[in-house]
Amino acid sequence: YDGIWEAEFAWSPINDNYLAIVRGTPDEDVLFYGFQVLKNTFLHVIDVSTGEVVAEHTADMSTIRWSPDGSKILYLDSGSLFPRNRRAFTSAPCIYDLQSNQSACLTGIPITNIPPGYQLETTGLYSWSPDGTSIRYMALYYNPDTFEEAGNVCIYNLLNGKISCPTAKLVEPHGWGISDYDFSPDGRYIDFCYSISNIGNDYTGEGYNGLITVDGSGFLSWQNLASDSKSQCSYSSAIWRPLP
Repeated sequence: YDGIWEAEFAWSPINDNYLAIVRGTPDEDVLFYGFQVLKNTFLHVIDVSTGEVVAEHTADMSTIRWSPDGSKILYLDSGSLFPRNRRAFTSAPCIYDLQSNQSACLTGIPITNIPPGYQLETTGLYSWSPDGTSIRYMALYYNPDTFEEAGNVCIYNLLNGKISCPTAKLVEPHGWGISDYDFSPDGRYIDFCYSISNIGNDYTGEGYNGLITVDGSGFLSWQNLASDSKSQCSYSSAIWRPLP
């Protein structure tokens, strides 16, 4: 026993011998709902066929996501464990480049597109676009005066640094959060769950499934899985028609 724990694992999408591992030491002062938070964290990318460490990066990290081409890894700090142990993630996500051994953080995400009267509560559900040119994520806001939460699905364009939130027009009318989303294979549409519950809750609340284009137009919604006369989201409800 060397005192080093493993927190996250992820296989490279293009090299089946490359495994990314987040390691660190237990933070004895931070334990949430039975989950141990690590400190002094670092990333190892290991070639499992040889045991060689092909890349190493030290940073406060937990959640990791490989880029589609396997050249970069998106990572979040320990606050990203929020869905599992109630910690909010309000920092900027960062991207580690394996080839240059450098990282850069997307500092615009925590401060951009926050609705008037709201504060950022957390972000989460990060994913790469299939072409690796953008990062998709969910933002959750909190109104300290009305105690309402609201959420968006947003897209960070890595080529120009611009952020768009296709669901922005839905924030004020409903005051609900987004607990799940899924992009169509061609990236033109978003299927999502808009609900009174969100990634900060451990229950399923009233809500509905929605479909919207990435430019924020063509919004459709439907009710399903009614419980006590209130609609709830149908998770994994979307089966996208394959691209030609």
